[in-house]
Amino acid sequence: MSAKGASAGPPRIELRLPATHRFTRLGRRVVERLAERQGYEPRRVEELSLIASELLSNCVDHAQPSGEPLWMQLAIAFEPTGWELEVVDQGGGDAERLNAALAEPLEPALADLDLDQERGRGLLLLRSLVDRLEASPSADGRGLRLAASKRWS
Repeated sequence: MSAKGASAGPPRIELRLPATHRFTRLGRRVVERLAERQGYEPRRVEELSLIASELLSNCVDHAQPSGEPLWMQLAIAFEPTGWELEVVDQGGGDAERLNAALAEPLEPALADLDLDQERGRGLLLLRSLVDRLEASPSADGRGLRLAASKRWS
């Protein structure tokens, strides 16, 4: 695991973690503690924790077994009235297709939701909790970068 913080601008931390569910839990706890230190209200800490957990879990779930260790990166910047969170994986994916799905109206997708399915609710949950969620190819081209943000007054 590695971490680095920036000295200018809003408090920001970056973590590079092995792409396993164990480290998803660690990343979630780090985000919770940092949000608490920023003075975020408990409900905002819980919401941010859920968002970070869902994004990191997606990294693990979509990691492609290649025989080599896979990594995920988490970066978060805190501001008094919001945050920006970025997660990068090495699991491939199509950013254009994902962005097209994210651009679909939320209400019809919720109406068509099959609650008996074990999967498929994560992006809907994320979309309902954030102001912005978008995908782009990762810098190394091996996976996706998902960026989310939330603001409040």
